[in-house]
Amino acid sequence: MRLEARSIIRAMAPEEQTAADSVERKLAPGLIAVALAVLFWPALSPALQFAARDAGRMYYPLKHFITDELAHGRLPVWNPFVALGEPLLGGVVSGPLDPLNLLGVVLPFGAGFKAMHLACYLLAAVGAYLWSRGRALSPIASAAGALAFTLGGYLTGVSNNFVYLRGLALVPLFLYAFEAALKRGGAWRVGLAAATWALILFGGEAQCWLLAWPLALLMALFDPATGDRALGLRRALGILAVGALFSAPVLLPALWELPRSDRALFTATTEWWFAPARWAELAVPFLREAGPVAGRSAPWVPSEYLGCLAILVALWGAIDRRGRGLLVILALALWLATGPNLGALVPVWKSFQYPEKLVGWASLAVSGLVALGIERLRGDVQRRVLLAWLAAIAGVAIAGWAFAAHGSFHAAIVLIAAAVLAGALRRRARVFSLALTILLAADLLVAHSLQSALLPAELVQSNGPLAQWLRGNDSLARVSTPFELAAGEPLSQEIVFKRWSRTLVTLWNVEARVGNMGWYGGLASGRYRQLRERGKPGFRYLEAAAAHGAGYLVVPGSLENLKLVGIDPQTVQIRASDPDVPAWLVEVPHRPFAYLAEHVEAGTPEDSLRLVLERGFATSGRTMVERSDSLPLECALKGSARATCPEPALCDIRISSGCAAMLVVNLPPSPGWTATLDGQEVDLAAANFLASAIAVPAGDHSVQLSYRAPGLVEGALLMLLGLLAMIALGLRQRTQG
Repeated sequence: MRLEARSIIRAMAPEEQTAADSVERKLAPGLIAVALAVLFWPALSPALQFAARDAGRMYYPLKHFITDELAHGRLPVWNPFVALGEPLLGGVVSGPLDPLNLLGVVLPFGAGFKAMHLACYLLAAVGAYLWSRGRALSPIASAAGALAFTLGGYLTGVSNNFVYLRGLALVPLFLYAFEAALKRGGAWRVGLAAATWALILFGGEAQCWLLAWPLALLMALFDPATGDRALGLRRALGILAVGALFSAPVLLPALWELPRSDRALFTATTEWWFAPARWAELAVPFLREAGPVAGRSAPWVPSEYLGCLAILVALWGAIDRRGRGLLVILALALWLATGPNLGALVPVWKSFQYPEKLVGWASLAVSGLVALGIERLRGDVQRRVLLAWLAAIAGVAIAGWAFAAHGSFHAAIVLIAAAVLAGALRRRARVFSLALTILLAADLLVAHSLQSALLPAELVQSNGPLAQWLRGNDSLARVSTPFELAAGEPLSQEIVFKRWSRTLVTLWNVEARVGNMGWYGGLASGRYRQLRERGKPGFRYLEAAAAHGAGYLVVPGSLENLKLVGIDPQTVQIRASDPDVPAWLVEVPHRPFAYLAEHVEAGTPEDSLRLVLERGFATSGRTMVERSDSLPLECALKGSARATCPEPALCDIRISSGCAAMLVVNLPPSPGWTATLDGQEVDLAAANFLASAIAVPAGDHSVQLSYRAPGLVEGALLMLLGLLAMIALGLRQRTQG
């Protein structure tokens, strides 16, 4: 006999039904809170920090620098410690305008950086819960979907890359606001959806921001609850327009920098993807074998396990008409995640570097299907009986495979437990859905942990003797780090990271506040990338680096390694050493941060590039300027230039010259930089391919260079315009009733 749980609930006395609903509304958030507490527990140790992979090498030093700038009342727009400097806003990925940066300001930075990560998981859980509740699902079903997403393999594993975590964590909240705006309209709802979308970009995840709006629209168009699709499309276009205005403070600087970046000159190659051979990882944990994957030593995310029980429950959600859009997103995400496999059929996708990121969208789609599945299962006892049989069969099958292949019995145990629960509680819908949700969370918590991204906190401290000497003796110095620290050695990540941080490898050098001519992450200057590519043979780029102020080499292992780059160890000066690595800081002939050129000549960018890559250029005294007007005549009277940079985006130079001269400053000729000579603005010209030059008259003068992110002011005005328009429209709608 078919027994509908909803009929039983309707048959309950009104006060009993109200009491049960009230308990469920309180229990669901409590369940999420307990699961998050278990997830967060390892990260609460002060001895550990989110430092694995890019979390430690890239985002810890960048976020520390950004929060220091904010604490000093400065907007972080320029990073002077990478190459000759790089724009933070235009590069997007560092997220200098992310509101979560304030956690690193109000808290000690180590605690603040942890709080940024944990806040992402809280946002993900709350957003996924609200998203399902907005689709009229019960609190327990919504909690199941939220836990499936937040505790899934992708989101817990991507704690090793803060920006990837930060971007995807906000997507469920955006979907909730987006769908509410499409279904119910109103300026306030459109504005909230647009603001949530813009915050994804403010956090530094441009690719996630680009994908969020079209995928949300695709999902909504397949949802029968959307209603009038033409009206929904108009509202979606409104969200797109207002969201673009809200995103303008980041979007305009990024569009300004993109044509000058390496992305405009070089095509990226796919490096991290989710090959079809690995798809079994989605349903069975602990499948990964040691060895290279996709040309790398390990996949980007330690586990892609979505949960065997979650996938089984999602099958019922896939039957629901409301799950059609989620199925489309799931299929599309898995297809594109394959990168150079199936995804190569999309031409633009061939140059996407991290297709594995799309597994996160697949995880989100599955979590939505899980919430729908729980809702359908609690509504029909026969479905719960069928679930019990399917779980038992799948559990026995996986147990047989695990026994034969010496694999893990984890999935088999979970599925058999689910079969027992579904059979025992088949006539108690509410208790069944609660028990199944708890088992789903337990499955994912056992399989995953934030522990994989946590390393000893001292590994992110770049304060060895090499950094101390540089800060104390040459604050504007840059180093070059061309040597492999662990070539051929099977070293742990902890040992490699300790060596990298002590030897100032990019971006560990940012934490030490020491410049490095290397580059890692973000948008690199197109010219910088050209110089590196052309200068690779014979390490000729080191000569160019020395000409641009990189006067020190960090040599690990042995000073004899200098011979690998064509330098005689007997010809260098040792400035500092670190016996713990071991490593040495040696000084090589180089040009200072700012100087008056000895021999000036004009040329094209190609002429300039060829010149700086010539052997002996750093000590030749030659300077090539890319300008066609008359250049200062050479002067036999030597002058001087003394530079100080009190702020990252501000440098003061005092010069004294007996004749007209060309001042060369090892800062890039980026459009955001302006120069003044004795308070009057003067032109900057490109010099020596990467540096800047200013013509100065004879005598004593003061030159100041300052940087303002191009497009920032205009972007802020556009955001303000969008905000005022939405407020005005909202007040008008409220007045009209």
